[in-house]
Formats: sequence, C-alpha cells, structure tokens
Amino acid sequence: MIGALPAAGLMIQPAGFVVPDASDVRFQAISRANGEKDWPFVADSGKLACVRMFPGPVVVFIPDGAAAKDRGVILDANPYAMMINNWGVKNVLLPYDKPEELIRRIAPFVAQGRMLCKHNDGPVVPGAEL
Repeated sequence: MIGALPAAGLMIQPAGFVVPDASDVRFQAISRANGEKDWPFVADSGKLACVRMFPGPVVVFIPDGAAAKDRGVILDANPYAMMINNWGVKNVLLPYDKPEELIRRIAPFVAQGRMLCKHNDGPVVPGAEL
C-alpha cells in the first residue's frame, strides 16, 4: 500500500511533470574563456540545457561543431549518476584522474544549468541573464 502512494502522486501531476515537452527545456550558449584551465569539455563551446522533469531538473551539455556528432552529456554532481546516465558517451569530457576532479570541474555548470530551469522567459536564455 505504501508503494502505491508515490505512484498515485505521479498520476495527479501534469504530463509535462513526468514527460517533459518543449516548454520544459531551457538553453544557454557557453564557451571556454581564454586561459580557462578547469573547462571540463572537449569542445570549446556548446549549449547548456536544463530539462524540467520528475524527480528534478536534468542538466545537459551539448557540444558545438565537430564534437556535436556525439550526443550530449548529462551533468550531475554525483559521479555514480554521471557514470550510469552517460554510459557509452565518448569524446565529450576531457580526461580526468579522479572522480573528485571531474566533479570539481563540472559543478559550476551543474549549478548554472539548474538556474536555467528557474528561468521562465522562453527556451533560450541569453548569456548575461544568469
């Protein structure tokens, strides 16, 4: 019976809460600053996206240019979630020695991406807005 309560809660939510639609996505162009040494991505520029969905916002980096042939990478401050969500994704993140190094490098982008989901002014957020 207790297990049915969360499922019942999902049934009374609007469809976009569980299955996102276009109005649940926000994008912002980002690029590597000159001399930036903690940039975590292979591509020097791309789009940071946030998708509002259950159980919380999902942050994605989508590379520009030649690297765009590979899919984007889901960013999370949890290294285990990163590993599971990005199984098989190659050539998007720069090499790192330890999971702590990866988290340190992507944490600012996770925070920025989550801020995108709080923005209600349309799907594309200009760089100066956050």
